[in-house]
Amino acid sequence: MLRAAPVFRATQPARLAASGRVAFHSSRTYLNEKVAAQSARVLENSSPVKSSNKFKRLLVSSLLFSTIAYGAGIFYSIKNDSFYEVFVEYIPFAERIIHFIEDQRFKGKFSNWESARNAITSSHVIPDKLDGTIQVPRAGVDSKAIDPSKISVKKSVAPTPVVPKEPEVTPAPAPIEMAINLPIVHLPLGADPEVLKYAESLNLLIQSINNHKSSAEAVERVSASILNLMSTATTSQEKLKEKLEAEFKKKLEAVKSRHEREIQSQKDNYEFELQREQRALIENYNKRLAVELELTKNTTAAYVENQIRAIISESQRQFAGVVTEKVQDQRNARLAMIKKFSETVKELEQLTIQSNEIIAQAQKTAKLYLALNGLFNALKSPEPVALESYITAISESAGEDTLLKVTLAAIPESVKKQGVISPAQLADRFKVLEQEIRKASLVPPNAGVAGHLGSVIFSKLLWKKSGAPVGNDIESIIARTETALEQGNVHEAVAEINALNGWPKVLAADWLAEGRQRTELEFLVSLLSDEAKLWGIKL
Repeated sequence: MLRAAPVFRATQPARLAASGRVAFHSSRTYLNEKVAAQSARVLENSSPVKSSNKFKRLLVSSLLFSTIAYGAGIFYSIKNDSFYEVFVEYIPFAERIIHFIEDQRFKGKFSNWESARNAITSSHVIPDKLDGTIQVPRAGVDSKAIDPSKISVKKSVAPTPVVPKEPEVTPAPAPIEMAINLPIVHLPLGADPEVLKYAESLNLLIQSINNHKSSAEAVERVSASILNLMSTATTSQEKLKEKLEAEFKKKLEAVKSRHEREIQSQKDNYEFELQREQRALIENYNKRLAVELELTKNTTAAYVENQIRAIISESQRQFAGVVTEKVQDQRNARLAMIKKFSETVKELEQLTIQSNEIIAQAQKTAKLYLALNGLFNALKSPEPVALESYITAISESAGEDTLLKVTLAAIPESVKKQGVISPAQLADRFKVLEQEIRKASLVPPNAGVAGHLGSVIFSKLLWKKSGAPVGNDIESIIARTETALEQGNVHEAVAEINALNGWPKVLAADWLAEGRQRTELEFLVSLLSDEAKLWGIKL
């Protein structure tokens, strides 16, 4: 029975056109990512405008760093789904911005695909040749190379009776030849040079295919070369993408380190200003003390001079009375004696009043000294002691002294009721805390369970320093703090711990607050003691 010869459509041109569309789409995607990377690099290299005002410079730096961090977070959220969920949950407006960017990227890719499809399937393609069928002999064709869905029967022939013929020798099947006319890929003038180079190579291959009749093997070789070209473009694109990501991370770390250095510089400036203001306050207090001492000295000298003049005047008056008494006769003796006694009583009254005032002032001074002595003993106690009774006694003895009232008002209520811990207790608590500080200093940023376990192990292997070593590392700071606490110098120990940064300082926050309460109270008590000494000088 005779059957119609099998036919199939020329599928190789369509396959080449699809490969061209994929290559063009990959090149377009690479171009978009390169433009985005260049924009990120421009934003990264842009530095805040310098300003003479430190606060403005800090504000601009913070805004720039926040903008870069926000943009980097959005970029990484587009690439990583797990980071996207965390970023969208905690960062405001992040979800809207990411959806907007993805919509724009989808629209851009869709429009690029449409333009590439129109360029490839333009009027340059000859439909008659592409849709034509080729007669293929039944022998010599591999059934696996033919897509059953694309096989079409040209026409059906009715079965005819078999006529017996003499056997003939069947010739070998001739190679399949295909007439292919593919369109040339056209790109705009402003395209990337690497994309133009790949498009030029693709056009040369298309021209060679159009100019020669190719067999199936030749078409397969051309397809393999196109796929190799696409693989090369994809590899170069990935390498460029990794390079741009590495540069972006490097620039981001540089901006972050510069921002941290600026913050540290401002912190040092603030500490310097604080020390300068403290020195100015001490100088003003010393000047005021000198003025008060001079005023007290002048007042005492004037008082003594007035007393001497009063005594001289009184002596002269008594001498005049004696003369009058001698001149007068016995008849005026009793009157003179009564007058003398009256004057003596007045003098005694004046002396009594003055003595009472001096005694009252001396009693207040004695009470003040006793209360201060009790406050000093409470500070030296090994356990926290409530200071409210001592402060109340000092307040009652202070009278109208403004300095004492202001100093007592500066003491916190919690310190009055609970007291402060002793230097020995501070030293004991620091011994418990120093191991935690070592562990925290070895924990890397964003560390997991392995990072914390590693910090615990490495903290046991650290070489501990002693004495007063020079340096700003954790071990030097801990050694200087321990030395200061052993010497009873709480102020120096608090200053050393205050120099810590990050998690070590956060762990030492409670200890630092207690140490500051101790140093502040010692300073106020010394101020009260100096004022009490002035009271003693006035007496």
